[in-house]
Amino acid sequence: MQLLDPRSIIIVASLTYGLMAVVLYLMRRNYPRNIRGLGHWAGAAALWFCSAMLLSGRNLGLPDFVVVLLPNIMLVGGTLLYYMGCRLFFEQPARWWPWLVLFVVFALGFAGWVYIHNSYVNRLILFTATVLAIYMANLGVLLQHGGKRLSVRVVELFLAFQIVIVLSRMVTSPADMTADRLYEQSLVQVIYLSSFAIAHFFFTVSAVLMATDRLVAALENLAHNDALTHLPNRRALFERMENEIARVKRNSGRCGPTLLMFDLDHFKAVNDTLGHQHGDKVLVHFAQTLREQLRKTDYVGRYGGEEFMAMLPETDQAGALQITQRIHDATHNGHTLANPVSIGLATWGGADDTLEALISRADSAVYAAKAKGRNCTCVA
Repeated sequence: MQLLDPRSIIIVASLTYGLMAVVLYLMRRNYPRNIRGLGHWAGAAALWFCSAMLLSGRNLGLPDFVVVLLPNIMLVGGTLLYYMGCRLFFEQPARWWPWLVLFVVFALGFAGWVYIHNSYVNRLILFTATVLAIYMANLGVLLQHGGKRLSVRVVELFLAFQIVIVLSRMVTSPADMTADRLYEQSLVQVIYLSSFAIAHFFFTVSAVLMATDRLVAALENLAHNDALTHLPNRRALFERMENEIARVKRNSGRCGPTLLMFDLDHFKAVNDTLGHQHGDKVLVHFAQTLREQLRKTDYVGRYGGEEFMAMLPETDQAGALQITQRIHDATHNGHTLANPVSIGLATWGGADDTLEALISRADSAVYAAKAKGRNCTCVA
C-alpha cells in the first residue's frame, strides 16, 4: 500500500500554519483588546510554520541545528504559546515560570541527544513527554473554564486525540531508529506526523472560532445593554416587558405587573456644574442602587438619558410603593453620588391594558411628581 510522503505532510502543514498565523495576527490587530490570547495564538501558529519549514529540509545536507534542534524547540515553544493563549483567553493567570523551566530543560536535553549522543529515539521520547505535559495542562484549562461552545469542544477533542497519539508514539518508538528516520514511510510514522499536522491545524482554526464567538457575544451584549450602566437598554427592556405582559394575559388569574419610571431630579444642573463625567458616575451609581433595591424577578433598564424604567411582575400598588420608598431612602444615604429621583407608578389595568398605555400613565405620574416638588412617587 502506497503511504503518504511524510515530507509532503510537513510541507502542507507548514502552509496551513502560516496562513492561520496571518489570520490570527490580523484578528489581534482589529479585535477588541479585551479578547486576550490572540497574539499568543498567532505566535504559536508562526512558530509551527517556521518549524515545519525547517523540518522539511531534513536529509538535504543542512546542519542539525537548523533542521533538528531549532525546529523541535519551535514546535514545543509554539505548543506552550498556544496553551498560554488559552489561559489568557479564559482570563486565567499565565504562570510562565514553571513552563519556562520545563522548556529550558527540554531544549538542553534535546541538544544533548543531538550533539553529545545522537539518538532519535531519546529525542522523540523527550519531545513527546514535553508536549504531552502541555497538552494535558491545556485540556484541563479548557475543561474547567472553556464552557460548552463548539469551538472549545473541538480543541478539547483534538487535545485528547493528540494525547492518545503521543502516548502511542512513545510506546511504539523502535530502539534502532536513527536520526535520519523522520521521513520513514512506515504506517506508525505517517499516522504520527499526520495526526500532529491535522490536530494543530484544528487548534488554530478553533482559536479563530473561539475569538469570533467572543466577539459575537460582545456585540450582542452591546446590542442589548446600555454601555454606561450595563443595565438592559430600551430595546431589550421593552422586549422583556412585552413578554411579561403576554405571560400575564395568558394567565389572567394572576396579579398583573406594576411599571415604575424614574427621572433623576435636577440632573442637567449636575452636568452643568460638576461636569458630564461626574454625571455619568451619578447614573452608574443610581443603576447600582436599582439593582440592589429591586428584586431579582423585576425587569429594570435605562430608558434614556437620566430616565430609567422597571417592571415589577405580580406586584400590586402597595407592594410597589414599598419598593419605591426603599429606593428613595437609598438616594438619601449620604453617598456623594446619590441623587434624588422622581418616580411615576402605573399598575396593570387588566386584559385590555398594553405596555404603551402603562408607559404613558407612568410618564404622566413622573410629571406629577415633578410638579409636586420632586423627590417623591406619584401614582397614575
